[in-house]
Amino acid sequence: MLYKNKILSLPCLILFGFAFIGIVLPSESKADIYDDITQVFIADDTINLEQELVQYEVPLFEAEESLINVSNEIDIIVNEVNNATQELLISEQRLIAYKDNLDNELNDLVTALNELPIDSDEYLEFEINIATLVDIMSSEEDPAIIELEARIIEANIQLATAEDTLLNINENYSESLSALEFLNNQVSELNNAYNEELSLLKSQFNLLTEDQVFELDSNLKNVYKKGNLLALSSSDLSDIIDNDYNKKQINSLVKAYETESKFYEKAQSLLLKAEETKNDKLLLSAARAMDNAEKQKNKFLEKINKEQDKKIKKAEKEITKSLNKKSKTDKKDSDKKSKTDKKDSDKKSKTDKKDSDKKSKTDKKDSDKKSKKEK
Repeated sequence: MLYKNKILSLPCLILFGFAFIGIVLPSESKADIYDDITQVFIADDTINLEQELVQYEVPLFEAEESLINVSNEIDIIVNEVNNATQELLISEQRLIAYKDNLDNELNDLVTALNELPIDSDEYLEFEINIATLVDIMSSEEDPAIIELEARIIEANIQLATAEDTLLNINENYSESLSALEFLNNQVSELNNAYNEELSLLKSQFNLLTEDQVFELDSNLKNVYKKGNLLALSSSDLSDIIDNDYNKKQINSLVKAYETESKFYEKAQSLLLKAEETKNDKLLLSAARAMDNAEKQKNKFLEKINKEQDKKIKKAEKEITKSLNKKSKTDKKDSDKKSKTDKKDSDKKSKTDKKDSDKKSKTDKKDSDKKSKKEK
């Protein structure tokens, strides 16, 4: 979290209160100290997460309710489709059965007619019955057939209507499901971002020196007791680690955010009082308090930068001093070596000359001796 982002987000956090996080008093163990410091650094992220999740509660509830309602509608329409399909099947079966009965009745009459004498009264009666039955079968005005065909048409209409409705509801279901998945993904992203920040903080503590941990714990004791909300984050820990913050810088860092928190708390109090009393002047006072929060915080942050410059200059001086010392030492060693080399060279020259003179004398002596001998 960058400083400028903290400046923008902290007023919003304070508007929702400072008592969301219960910060406990630190114990002597290293693990507990790390846990106490972690709670301070993750506090604003925790409140941010809670506020974001609260905003998603109603949309999530509505999306789930919508999905349940659409699902129930689908069940109802599926039942209607099944009923319409069943009604259509029954009507078609009844129509087929009715026509089969007419065919069977006609066959029975024809069979009986063939067994009767042609000139009998019964034969004539059967002929009339057959003709009547044939007229009924070929007629388009048979009430039973008309009723059954009407029921089939109605069942088809109901089935088509139910299927169209089901198609539309399925689209609504897909939209509701997508909306719910989107909201759940948003919530997951928020939780993941929070967990990543928390994980990063814990990993960064292993990179702090013992002195830095001690200074952080010492400077945050007042925060532990009061439970103040500070806009510290993993980026601040990165600055401590990367720039090797010393005691003064860690003190200034904590003071910067304590001061910011103090002025924002004052601004919040003025805003609430302005709302209660309808006094617009208090709104101006609140605005000034918020402006002072940034200004006062920046003063302490500037102290950190100045101290960092001093550390750099000091390091540069030490490097220069070390280089100069090394240069002097190297020159001294070089001069000493030169003297030693010259001394050794002179000594060697003397020795060589002595040896040469000795050899010359010996050669001359040998030469003189040889000359005498030859004479």
